[in-house]
Amino acid sequence: MKYHHLLNHIKNSFNMDKSEIKIHITAWIVFYLVDFCFVISFTPAVNVASLYTYLSTVVLYICCFYLIVELYNRFLPENIVKGVLLSIVSVLIFSGINFFWDVFVIEYANSVERYNLRPWNLYLFETWRFSTNGLYAFAYWIYLQRIKEQQIHRETEKELYKAEVAFLKAQINPHFLFNTLNFVYGDIAEKSTKAGIAILSLTKLLRYSVESTKTESTSLKKEADIVSEYIVLQNLRFDQKAYVEFNKSGPLMLFGMPPLVLLSLVENAFKYGIIDDKENPIKINLTADKNSLNFTCKNMKRLDFKDKETTSVGIANIKRRLELTYGSNYTLLIIEGDRYYEVKLEIIWKK
Repeated sequence: MKYHHLLNHIKNSFNMDKSEIKIHITAWIVFYLVDFCFVISFTPAVNVASLYTYLSTVVLYICCFYLIVELYNRFLPENIVKGVLLSIVSVLIFSGINFFWDVFVIEYANSVERYNLRPWNLYLFETWRFSTNGLYAFAYWIYLQRIKEQQIHRETEKELYKAEVAFLKAQINPHFLFNTLNFVYGDIAEKSTKAGIAILSLTKLLRYSVESTKTESTSLKKEADIVSEYIVLQNLRFDQKAYVEFNKSGPLMLFGMPPLVLLSLVENAFKYGIIDDKENPIKINLTADKNSLNFTCKNMKRLDFKDKETTSVGIANIKRRLELTYGSNYTLLIIEGDRYYEVKLEIIWKK
């Protein structure tokens, strides 16, 4: 029963299974068989006392080794000083135990003789023998760290593989959704033109959103078209009472930009602005030429809107994407008055 508890403790400390425990036991047996043969070759007379002394030292040595490894596991590399000091104390204690056991308990003749001549030399000799534990334990600790790093590496690769599979599934699932929406569109378009247009616009928006995750750039024309599609959908949603003026000009097809930037700015205007005031519509202007892009979006402010933090986070994300793409060759201004909220974006094309 005690042996079983000892194995469980070792297993919990070093996360070893039964096969690893067997490897450890085999390694110690081989190590001390070789060492024992070496010791016998220099021992004039081998007797029961010498065998008993040798085996007791082996037990203490192995216990000291695993204790120091455990100390390293707990304190290194975060608290090196504490780990090393406790290891030195362990060496001194086990050296003292072995010294006391040999001289005063089993009274091994060689040890008693050396003790009578020079007691401190005997203790220092024991300390030197057990100090090798610290070096062996450190080497084994490094080995454990490398094994741990390899396990983490394998786990990371496994998680990346799972993420890749999930990504592939995510690519498949939207296609299923698009096919379903196309089916619904074909079934409902004849019965309700309004519903058919809404489903068609929603399908285009979803497809553009999904495809935009696969690339860092889209054509300016596609971004403008999806803004138009979004306006169509909002008009249907608010029964043609969403008043918007959207003007665009220039060779939009020739230029590219990060996807969903303009759409996000327009979406903010619909989400946080007044859209049903015919005298004060949302005004959107987009122009592009060989030198730059200029975009403005102006809307009346909703007085009941209080969630400014969400808007600031969205604007910060847009700025970050523009900075990654254009560096300092862009300007994004937010002009907020008592009644109006306006966004101005200028991008200077890199030459």
